[in-house]
Amino acid sequence: MRIRRKAALAASILGILLAVLGCAGAGRAKVAESPEFLEEPVTVTLVPGKELRKQYGYAPEENPFISPKPLITRKLYDFIVLRFKAVGVTELELLQADAVDEAGSICASFYPREEFTKLSLFLGRQEPDDTTSTNKIGWYYLPKKKMSVPSGSHSYLLAIVGKHPLPETVTVQVRLRVGGEEKSFEFRVNVAEAA
Repeated sequence: MRIRRKAALAASILGILLAVLGCAGAGRAKVAESPEFLEEPVTVTLVPGKELRKQYGYAPEENPFISPKPLITRKLYDFIVLRFKAVGVTELELLQADAVDEAGSICASFYPREEFTKLSLFLGRQEPDDTTSTNKIGWYYLPKKKMSVPSGSHSYLLAIVGKHPLPETVTVQVRLRVGGEEKSFEFRVNVAEAA
């Protein structure tokens, strides 16, 4: 009788230990599968024109990321707006961001924040003290080509600007230095979708 009780007690203890270890293992699996651990440290994607308008405004006076279409004169520039998302990255340096045509010639290039602010004010026919557009550039635009990134997940916009009309389809080429490692991104963009 005592042997049966000891065997039952040992089986119960073993069952409890297995259950506890199983829960501990399951917890680790969930952490390893969480998006933060599976996500690339840096991603670069196109922000379509529809999303730009929905998120930042429909008029050029309020949305610096869309190129205005004047009523009398022709459109001067086309914008291709990209979103950089950095997760757990401490240093980020933009080495190149261009759009090339079928022949491989550069037809649009990255504008640093200061230059893009000036262009936006010029195209929107705004005064320099008009803060609607300039605040949005300050909040969302890539601040510097080389920068320290605060911990966590952060995203930044940048504009590749070219004289209108750009070819119907271009190839966007982006090179970054993330920490000490260089990363390259290349993808095709339909300019009509980007506008």
